[in-house]
Amino acid sequence: MPAPVGGINDLDGLAVMGDEFMIDCMNFFPDTGSLNIRSGYREHITGLTLPVKTIMEYYALNGNFQIYAATDAGIYFINTSVDAPAPVKASTNGQYEYVNFSTTAGHFLVAVNGQQSVLWNGTTWIDFTQVTTPAAPGEIKGVNPNAFTSVMVHKARLWFLTAGSMTAWYLPIDSVGGEAKPFFLGSMFKRGGRLNAIERWSVDTGEGLDDRILFITTAGEIASYSGNDPSNAADWQLDSIYYVGAPLGPRSTADYGGDVIMLTRRGLLPLSTLVQGSIDQVMYSSVMTRRISRTVNQLTRPTTQPYPVEVNFHPNVTAVIINIYDWVNEKKIQLVMNALTGAWGKWDWPVRTIKSIDRAIYMGTDDGRVLTVAGSTDNVLRDGTGGDPIEGYAFGAYSYLGDPTANKHAKFMRPTFQTGVKPSFVMRALPDFRLDPFLQQPAPSFARGNARWDLSLWDTTAWAGLEQVYRPWVSANVLGYALAWQLRVSSSAPLNVASIQWVWEPGGLI
Repeated sequence: MPAPVGGINDLDGLAVMGDEFMIDCMNFFPDTGSLNIRSGYREHITGLTLPVKTIMEYYALNGNFQIYAATDAGIYFINTSVDAPAPVKASTNGQYEYVNFSTTAGHFLVAVNGQQSVLWNGTTWIDFTQVTTPAAPGEIKGVNPNAFTSVMVHKARLWFLTAGSMTAWYLPIDSVGGEAKPFFLGSMFKRGGRLNAIERWSVDTGEGLDDRILFITTAGEIASYSGNDPSNAADWQLDSIYYVGAPLGPRSTADYGGDVIMLTRRGLLPLSTLVQGSIDQVMYSSVMTRRISRTVNQLTRPTTQPYPVEVNFHPNVTAVIINIYDWVNEKKIQLVMNALTGAWGKWDWPVRTIKSIDRAIYMGTDDGRVLTVAGSTDNVLRDGTGGDPIEGYAFGAYSYLGDPTANKHAKFMRPTFQTGVKPSFVMRALPDFRLDPFLQQPAPSFARGNARWDLSLWDTTAWAGLEQVYRPWVSANVLGYALAWQLRVSSSAPLNVASIQWVWEPGGLI
């Protein structure tokens, strides 16, 4: 049997689920040809004391990135790995929403959090202020800019939301200051709530669906507008209003190509399907989390979350990652979709925010650290020491192994591992749709990665070779018509599962 690269499937019945799926997994990524253990992480910044709530990038015109982490104490420059850096800007709320925006006055990072709105021009932090006659970047007329909670760029304008309101605000074209004008939307919606997010939507079909701005409410209604000038009725019109269900907070939407994806309690949905699909597509086949709908329903059932649920597309790992809290197991987890195949897995990075910047992934923790995704072990310290093996779990789909009428005596199983280090694992077989928890743990993996010649110590270092194939036999010894396998592995080196083989003896017919 090939590896279950179809990912988790809690939609289909156990008796009809294909061999390419899994009933459950943790810390595996269903790749295109194998089931891969996820990457590890190491410390990048330590000593920030408070939870890291936001990671932002300033992408300069010269192509360089400046990376910042925000807590409730301040904003910190984090390009270089250090301990306890000093804040570059004081703050009382680290929950920022931000964009990069260029004007003739310069290139800016625009960040808002409902209490403090700031600009960064590459050399100076500028506080937004409310003035009567705006003349400089950050000077705003018409509204208190420190009340802005969300920001978006559309048609060369900055758009903002404020807390507890149905009014959006927009600035003049190509400006980071000036008179902010209100755009009231409350009369467009019938389910109440408040504005939750603004998104830019570009779906180029040649039929007028491109270049829209979407206003999304906490009740799950979406108003779509097209045009260029919201102050000119001849150049600004309402296209449509849709209802999709309440979004799971201000970070539950993400750009996905020219589309926007949004996580609601119904699942993760591309908003283009609201226009282009029939109702059965919108409600069923177009929901990206359809295969893990039971998992999503369980995770989104609580009405409150300890931190905002995040949805992001991470092109450097070709994955959509939903960062969410698991109330049942009381841990932070990620639902991870292979963007090439749509297959889902689960990870357990212990983080509250995740951001892809310049082909790297940065993650903020509740204990004041910034982590980077690197290597094959977890919790590597800033000095390169430490590191814990990654614990992976997979529960393959039940299979009749080609003969649903025969009672089978499973003799042996043999997983095929591709790894540079002999894996530490435990495995067992289950018969006839049992869902017993697999509590046995493998011994911790002994290898800490490939040793380096002339640098590592002889007789004390675990030496790992090139990628090899390991195919160890494991006793199965169960009777049943349908069989499934459970696997727990401890890994401190890259590891892929390529296939599972069975040896079984047929019994009599039903």
